[in-house]
Amino acid sequence: MKPMWILLLTLFIFSCQKESSSTTASPPVSPQQQQSHEDCETIKLDNYITESTNIIGGNRVLATDADSKSTALIIASERNTGNSFVCTATPITARTLITAAHCLDRAAKVTAVFYADLTCASGFRFSRDAIRAVDFRYHPQYDPNSMNSSNPDIGLVHLAYDIKPGYPVYKISMAPETLNSDLLLYGYGITSSNNTDSTILRRVNLTHDEYIFEQSSIIIPNNGVRGICLGDSGGPGLVTSNGELQIATVNSFGYGPRNDVCGGRSSLILIHPFMSWIEKTLDDWGESATAAIPLPAPQPVPPPPPVIPPLEPIN
Repeated sequence: MKPMWILLLTLFIFSCQKESSSTTASPPVSPQQQQSHEDCETIKLDNYITESTNIIGGNRVLATDADSKSTALIIASERNTGNSFVCTATPITARTLITAAHCLDRAAKVTAVFYADLTCASGFRFSRDAIRAVDFRYHPQYDPNSMNSSNPDIGLVHLAYDIKPGYPVYKISMAPETLNSDLLLYGYGITSSNNTDSTILRRVNLTHDEYIFEQSSIIIPNNGVRGICLGDSGGPGLVTSNGELQIATVNSFGYGPRNDVCGGRSSLILIHPFMSWIEKTLDDWGESATAAIPLPAPQPVPPPPPVIPPLEPIN
C-alpha cells in the first residue's frame, strides 16, 4: 500500500540581515516576533533553492507577473511543539482566506504573508507584508485520520485587517463540474518530493483531461508529472467561468511511494459542497463571500422543421 502524504511542510523561521551576504542561518525565531526594518525575517532557504522553477511541472511566479498577487502564504505555529509550518491560502473576502483544515487543526497562531517570494533577496519584509489572524476555524466534520475524498478539508482564516492592495477576492465556483475548464493551481510548496525549495509562489495549469471529479474532490491521477507537493496545502484550484477566474478547490492530500511522496495522485477538495458552513462562519465574522451564479445548462438545439416540397398543380 502506498503511504499517504499530506500537503504540508514543517519549516522553521529564521532571520537574515539585509546587508549580509552570508548564507549562514541564525537561530530560529517566532514568526510573530518583530525585528528592525533592516532585517529580513523570513523562512530562510536562500542556500537551498534549486534550479527547478516548478510547483510540479509548472512555473515560478515572478514579482513582475500579473498574478504575483494571487494567493497568500500562511505561517502556523503548532500548539504542542511551537514549530512553525507553511501552507497556501486564498482571499474569498476582504479579510478572510480559505485554506485546508489540516493547516489549522494543530495551530495555536496563524499569520498570513502577502508576497510572492519569501527569500531575503526578494525584498520581502515580515513587518510590512504580514497580517496576523484574529480567528481561524476548520470544518467541524473534518477528520484528520481520514483522507476520504469527501472529507471536508476546508478551513478559514480571519485577518486583523484587510488584505494587501492588489490582491483579488475570488468568487466561489458553484458548478465547476459543468465548466469543462482548465484548472490553474497555485502554491508555495516544494517542486518535487526531495527538494526544500518552498516559500516561493508557483503555478501550474492543468487541462480538463488531466483531472477527474470524485465525490467532493478533484483528483489529479498523474500528480508527479504536473501537480502539487508539500507546502502547497490550502492553495487554490481556479477555473474560468464567464471570463473570470473563480476558486473551485483547495489543495488537500495525496498518495505516493516512500521515495517519491509527491509522485502518485493528489486530491483537491471542492468548496461549493461546504458553502453552508462557510457562510455561517463568515456571518459570525460580519462578512460574506460571493458565490458565483452557475451558468445555465446548455439546452439542446431543436432539429430544423422538415422540408415539405411544394405541391404540384393539378391539371
